[in-house]
Amino acid sequence: LAPASVPVPPARASLAKLYGLPESRFAELEAAAPKECHLCGAARGETMWSLDWEVDLTKRKMAPRRCMLLCRNCGMLRDLPRLIERLTQQQLGGDRGEDALISELLRHFLNVNGLDIAEAHVLQDAVSLAHALLVVHNELRLGIVQGPPVEELFGARPAAKGKSAEVKEAGTGSRIRASAELPKKKRRKGKA
Repeated sequence: LAPASVPVPPARASLAKLYGLPESRFAELEAAAPKECHLCGAARGETMWSLDWEVDLTKRKMAPRRCMLLCRNCGMLRDLPRLIERLTQQQLGGDRGEDALISELLRHFLNVNGLDIAEAHVLQDAVSLAHALLVVHNELRLGIVQGPPVEELFGARPAAKGKSAEVKEAGTGSRIRASAELPKKKRRKGKA
């Protein structure tokens, strides 16, 4: 679980416009989907939609790869612009309700990623990295095209922990996998 770096309009409206389907079709797909959050497995009380994108740098296009139905906390953590706004308000002395929400989001982030409170800085690192990717994304000015059929967008199961994104490398057409998990510490062999 990490903030998404690709800003788009709300997922349901984006997919309806991109695929030329009525929003009622997406309501049917949501009703047929499992009732658990795609990222953390918690029950979805308030469903938030989130899209993962496949980016083709050679064609300067991006296409939806997967549509995830998320719980409120996962949805808020993946909404990068609003998350940055919330964190800024907290630093500027916002209201107590916002402080409680940020604490709840931090606990959720740590829990889903298998971290403890001593590693709370990882959320800030993830936000900083996602923001840097957002800046690069904005400079690329990618066009949005249809991806797989809508039913496949909803049927794709999320990757296990250590999610990764695929990007086609410019000029070669080969795929690059960018991992979203923290690098593992290397073990050094002792000299014998």
